[in-house]
Amino acid sequence: MRRPRAFVRDGSMATIPVKEFVAWAIAISALIWGVYSIARGSPLERVRQAEQLFPQTESPRPSNTDARAKQELKPEIERIVFWHLGFGVGAFAEGRNPEEPQRVLFQLGTGEVLLKNVVISDLGEKIITMLLLGLYSLAIVLCLHPPARLLQGRASFASAIRLGFIWFFSSWVLVTGLVLCGCVLLLDAFRLKGWHFLAGWMGLVIVPGFAVMIRCFFASFSELYQISKKRLAVVGIFGIFASAAIFPFVFLPCLYLILRFQELWKTLF
Repeated sequence: MRRPRAFVRDGSMATIPVKEFVAWAIAISALIWGVYSIARGSPLERVRQAEQLFPQTESPRPSNTDARAKQELKPEIERIVFWHLGFGVGAFAEGRNPEEPQRVLFQLGTGEVLLKNVVISDLGEKIITMLLLGLYSLAIVLCLHPPARLLQGRASFASAIRLGFIWFFSSWVLVTGLVLCGCVLLLDAFRLKGWHFLAGWMGLVIVPGFAVMIRCFFASFSELYQISKKRLAVVGIFGIFASAAIFPFVFLPCLYLILRFQELWKTLF
């Protein structure tokens, strides 16, 4: 993140073992997230409670019977829409306890899919995180590479895929660290809630995270494709429009398979 150009040399990827890089990124994120969860509880649940603008009644903790029933539930498709205006990927949950099965609306470009029985905390499993981030990096490169080549970009598709993986998993470590720093400072140190918490979260986590990720994206991909940052911005605009058409067909089947067969992926990997 400090030297994004270090991963690229003369329009090609430096000799960096991507598999080891991804494994270390996932391991570090899981380690610091797990340590905080053991010490202070689930960061996602604490953030969810702190961001509530109005007090709400606490939902009862699930019993052992509920936990067993939760394990038997599998994500299922409730609704699919392919023709609304949209770009990129987004996810919107019901706002319940992350440990409880709930409906999650995934927006995938011009399409959207509503899945039920999704446990948000399960998405933090190492193998599920690796599959989702790998899928997202692949889809982004599919959207960026054709317009970059049209604008005289010199990199190969394989090099773009490798850099996409490195950029996404580096961003994941950054976001994990910022989220935990936000929890320590805003929740543990200053005990903020409501509007005060939301303002602090925006200034401490959201804005710095996006700023660093965008800077690294432009520095590394412009070096890889050997084009100016202005041209890369044009590539990004074309990529956004391309994502509207590509994401529903790339993400929808893969996302469903990843969530539907979570236990299988955990066993295989």
